[in-house]
Amino acid sequence: MATTTRLILEEMVAEAEGGYISLSSTSAGNGGGTTVVATGIQVYDAGKLANRYMKITESGDTSENDVRRISSVSTSTITVATAFSAQIGSGVAFIILPYHPDHIDNAINRAIDSCYPVVYLPIVDESLVIDNLLSNVSFEEAISGGAHPNWTNVNSPTVTAETTTVLHGSQSAKIVSGGGGAGQMTQSPTLDLTVIKGRTATFKCWVWSDTASESRIRIDWDGSTIINSDYHTGDNEWRLLTVSGTVPDDATQVKAICEVVASQTGYFDLCWLTVGEVVKYTLPTSLHGFPNYISMQTGANSPNGTYLPFGPGNLPQTGRLIRVEGRAALTELTASATTAEIGRPQWLLVVTEARGWLHDILRGVDQKRRDEHEADSGRYFAMAGEMKGRPGVAMQRLGATKPYGYVLSQDADGRYLSFTTRRESSVE
Repeated sequence: MATTTRLILEEMVAEAEGGYISLSSTSAGNGGGTTVVATGIQVYDAGKLANRYMKITESGDTSENDVRRISSVSTSTITVATAFSAQIGSGVAFIILPYHPDHIDNAINRAIDSCYPVVYLPIVDESLVIDNLLSNVSFEEAISGGAHPNWTNVNSPTVTAETTTVLHGSQSAKIVSGGGGAGQMTQSPTLDLTVIKGRTATFKCWVWSDTASESRIRIDWDGSTIINSDYHTGDNEWRLLTVSGTVPDDATQVKAICEVVASQTGYFDLCWLTVGEVVKYTLPTSLHGFPNYISMQTGANSPNGTYLPFGPGNLPQTGRLIRVEGRAALTELTASATTAEIGRPQWLLVVTEARGWLHDILRGVDQKRRDEHEADSGRYFAMAGEMKGRPGVAMQRLGATKPYGYVLSQDADGRYLSFTTRRESSVE
């Protein structure tokens, strides 16, 4: 997906407004940081540059992102009203804008919001597994403190987010065990043990290993009674390992364990733990509103294969992934390097809409030109409105699947999918 930084959009808005200049200093300014020397500035009308804004864009410079108002320009020397954070040396990139960049940036973010849903971020989420009790099952969340969120490291393994050896999504869990014992990642969901005793608990996980008898999965009932899957065969392939057993009457937990023997390495991806049916699922918070499409993985052994909508011949099945598709607003731009998920021609619309918001903001800032800014704001909003109807600018509208066997709901805490049909009896 194409992306555009806030700095680029900022420059595009300023260029469309007129008075945008991009240069680099050609020698050092004064030690106090109030001057910038750039021979290229001499080609511009010095009188028109006063009261415009200079922004340092040189990556890594002490004054990067500093914004100062220009007080005067004399030949190749630009003097600013307030000193930069440090002396501006030679070869430092900067831009000159007709308005304060904060106003431009605020206008861009307002435009990103107001262009939704004509311009949106497509969302495809495959984090939900039918009847699963675990969290972060594909290890897609960012590592925190050397551990995958919701998982606990045991015996001090080195755990990282792997982005090359991956089965599903964008990353898997890599476990490198130390020499002192088997390294583990564990997760013990909160369960009502009085209800599930006597039920069958099943833990499955896709595992990759290049050596036999090094990687496996386990279920721990009480800290000492543990059941195990077979070890991975070590054939350099992703294998779906399974461990299953009846929850004992004296169980104190149902803990899922991913394990690698001492001094070895294993990879784990897409796992799930089931102990009966789960009816209600929290939908991804990345979605704006309810999803447009909901479908289910057709083959338990093909997480990256075909997905089909629920229906009479495609009822919920334990262990299958749910694909949730919808849309969200573009990412809010909070820094110069932050990116919005747009490219041409959508950024043309965002820039035009931003110009409308910019002059709307300037109405309250520049009272002397209030009427002029109000007229400009209306003109650019009208232009943007016309662009929203152009083929190729407005992104394709998403349809919707008719719910079958489930309902969607929401409350103050989130949005939910709840199944109203029982599972198919055949479980792969």
